[in-house]
Amino acid sequence: MRIRISIFSLFLCAASLSAQNVGENGGAVQDQPAEPSAEMLYNLGKHLYDNEEYGEAMTYLERAANQGVMSAQSLLGNMFYLGQGVEPNDAKAALWYEKAANQGDAASQYFLGNIFYAGKGVVNDQRSAAYWFEKAAEQDLDMAQLQIANMYYLGQGVKQDNSKAAYWYEKAAVQGNASAQRVLAEFYEFGIGVKKDSKKAEYWQKKFIQNALR
Repeated sequence: MRIRISIFSLFLCAASLSAQNVGENGGAVQDQPAEPSAEMLYNLGKHLYDNEEYGEAMTYLERAANQGVMSAQSLLGNMFYLGQGVEPNDAKAALWYEKAANQGDAASQYFLGNIFYAGKGVVNDQRSAAYWFEKAAEQDLDMAQLQIANMYYLGQGVKQDNSKAAYWYEKAAVQGNASAQRVLAEFYEFGIGVKKDSKKAEYWQKKFIQNALR
């Protein structure tokens, strides 16, 4: 492990070697230190993270995240949420998830939705939860599709709407989400948000059973 980390350290050191700038007269040169790029910082942090060296990983990931690297922001959110290398801190997890979510990271949008839904580290806010779940759902994240479907069905954070609930349940069901398949079967059986259809109800019930038996 130490040998591999040393290779990354040498890689990082190489980036910080002096860069030569030629003067206007073409003669004298002046050395200037070169900063490692945000991508290099993220790659090193991710390497350390994968080797479960969370404390060191966070040092590089925070530098990359502060320079706007979405993957670093998302990973920091996970680390603060799970307490990897730090004490669990839902407020800081929410902060980093939101930065990544605003850049379009679907997983961060989903996790941020969960944090707002549960009110962990932030004020319980069903409208914000629904907003972020739907953002992630629009990127085809099946768990987010299931969650926003539940919220439309129950009228949590959004206006109650069985048709929209059915729409998102079906999106998740098509992706193999067993919970969505079970609910969708009932929707078709009883005509909730969709036209009553016994064949489709039977189809999704079978899909659910097949999924559950895997």
